[in-house]
Amino acid sequence: MNYKKVMIILNVLLLCAMVIHVGVKVFLHGQHPEYSAPAYTQLIYAVYYLIPLAVINVIGFFVKNK
Repeated sequence: MNYKKVMIILNVLLLCAMVIHVGVKVFLHGQHPEYSAPAYTQLIYAVYYLIPLAVINVIGFFVKNK
């Protein structure tokens, strides 16, 4: 596999994991009407995936340039 394919696969897998995780959190939040915060507050869990996504792309940028 070449560099570009590996980077695309890593990014897509990480984004899919993020969407599934946030979707499950929003769904579970919706199942409990006693929560006072709106369901979109669960989107903060997407931040947990932005950090590794940035790290993967920065490392990939430096590996590509070598």
